[in-house]
Amino acid sequence: MPDRSSPRMTFFQPGASPDGPRQACPFCGCDQPASPRYPAYACATCCEKATDAQGRRLEFFNESVFGGLAARYRDTGEPYQGGGQCFIDGIECQAVEGRFGGIVIQPRVRAG
Repeated sequence: MPDRSSPRMTFFQPGASPDGPRQACPFCGCDQPASPRYPAYACATCCEKATDAQGRRLEFFNESVFGGLAARYRDTGEPYQGGGQCFIDGIECQAVEGRFGGIVIQPRVRAG
């Protein structure tokens, strides 16, 4: 079982600190630094569970030090062509490039 006492963030957030405001991961419920910009971000452990619609595991990353969102299949390393669409625990999500770098995955919110 992973150590949930100090979850890693998957993006850079200025001012985030272990003693600051907290929020729960929407998937596993672990306690993590709050983010007003990303109020429902997945913790790093849950991001590692991201899959495509067929259940193949994905890895999202920045294309370069200048940013850009990219993804590949964890089993083969081949590029993933689905943009930021992914699933965590069967819930449809969207991966985006974090404002200051890194990757953010949040559940997709549907209107209506």
